[in-house]
Amino acid sequence: MRTIILHAAARRNRPVVDADRTTTIEAESNEYRMPISTIPTATPATRSSLRLIDPPLFAIDLLHDLNRVIEFDAEISFNDGVFGQSTSSTKFMCGTKLQLDRFCIWLFRRTTMIIALRSLINHSILHGSLTLELPAGEHLTAGDGSGAPLTIRLKDMRAVRELLLNPELALGELYTDGRLTVSGGTIYDLLDLLGRNLPSLTPPQIGRWRHAVRTVFDRWRRGNSERLARCNVHHHYDIDDRIYSLFLDPDRQYSCAYFESERQNLEQAQLAKKRHIAAKLLVPTGASVLDIGSGWGGLALYLADLYKAHVTGLTLSTEQLKVAERRADEKGLKSHVCFRLQDYRAQSDTFDRVVSVGMFEHVGRRNYDTFFKVISGSLKPDGIALLHSIGRLDGQSATNPWIAKYIFPGGHIPSLGEVLPAVEKSGLIVTDIEILRLHYADTLAAWRDRFFAHRAEATTILGERFCRMWEFYLAGAEAGFRHGGLMVFQMQLAKKIDTVPRTRTYIAEEESRLQSLDQGAAERATPMRLIHSR
Repeated sequence: MRTIILHAAARRNRPVVDADRTTTIEAESNEYRMPISTIPTATPATRSSLRLIDPPLFAIDLLHDLNRVIEFDAEISFNDGVFGQSTSSTKFMCGTKLQLDRFCIWLFRRTTMIIALRSLINHSILHGSLTLELPAGEHLTAGDGSGAPLTIRLKDMRAVRELLLNPELALGELYTDGRLTVSGGTIYDLLDLLGRNLPSLTPPQIGRWRHAVRTVFDRWRRGNSERLARCNVHHHYDIDDRIYSLFLDPDRQYSCAYFESERQNLEQAQLAKKRHIAAKLLVPTGASVLDIGSGWGGLALYLADLYKAHVTGLTLSTEQLKVAERRADEKGLKSHVCFRLQDYRAQSDTFDRVVSVGMFEHVGRRNYDTFFKVISGSLKPDGIALLHSIGRLDGQSATNPWIAKYIFPGGHIPSLGEVLPAVEKSGLIVTDIEILRLHYADTLAAWRDRFFAHRAEATTILGERFCRMWEFYLAGAEAGFRHGGLMVFQMQLAKKIDTVPRTRTYIAEEESRLQSLDQGAAERATPMRLIHSR
């Protein structure tokens, strides 16, 4: 039974009429208890009454003598088998009926939001220990009490409404704005807790409905024109260049590292990633290579250095272009690398090898056919291509709304089921697919630790709000790879069925050879000439 309790204390003793029983009670320290279903409707015959329309909409009128200013201590308590017990209390003074009407409507709306929020967290958090502290001091708890307790504090009731309407978007926005804080742990601890409870976060029926609606809008939005693609890249990659130096490795590899063992640090794992990709590309000495989404030039410079390859790197970021060109000059590789500020769709040359690392997520679902046709058209008959991209293990899904709005506008994380049809249409053959599951989670953990260690510098550069946004981005991405069905896939492509060896032993062999070269880089004068047998 849901019950409303109103404690009313008047400045002067006045009779108050119980509208249901029409009996008079002294106003001082009086208490009304009535079930919602039996609250009477106000009539002209009653001077004091309570009206409530329940559910789905609440409306309330509490009539009183307009000549008196009455101070109320109001407490609303709901207690039933569905939501549990929830209490909201406040003080208010009303001198006119309009003031009282507005307050009562506000009070019931507020209490309704608290009830809905309690229901949300009780259904969402089955494991762990979470306390939600509201602006007026109410505490809502959820979980089975296991693990370290976490507390979320909301600064205003508007935050409650935003969380109820769109929790996936609002959680990040509230944390970024400082209207949501976490104690007893970090924002990653909170997102990790939510991730571990992921199956219970959304009931299956609601999840399917929401997925269908978001996917329709996601498809409608995911048409990245060349102009829009340039704007989207500028949004993320052309921020102050010093920020990336705070958390990336010295080579600025801004994609999933390849951890060959738990003992490897970030620099070693990123170098292993470049070896892994190079081995799959089977790059002949002096080959021509197209790098779509070349970033700060790390992979292009690696291939040019080790294989004497002639690499053309394409980027849409002016800041990345400046850094890549400077690095090529410093390494004495300007004769082997050429970086262009150019969309992949505008490229018409042919190459022995094509590689794209961490760029496909920005292509947009509607452009998959175009993307693979460009790769096919750019690849010589005996060529090999390698695509390294974030993907989904659990099938097609819409992009997280907070990520789409603040971090990677225009981005889409594909499932293999979305990618392979476009590959088949292009005439390319899939010769190898590898799924890297937790490698990106470990990469993001390293980035997050480094960013936290240099947080003061980041605050000086771009301010506190940016730092909170970046923390949420890195923490949310890591939780997504640990609990949210995200992975990285490497897809090797060719035009002929016999272009690459029949077994994968060549990958380990080339990685071993490259590792010995990396370890002896200080003594190496010229790269070894590579000969690949088929």
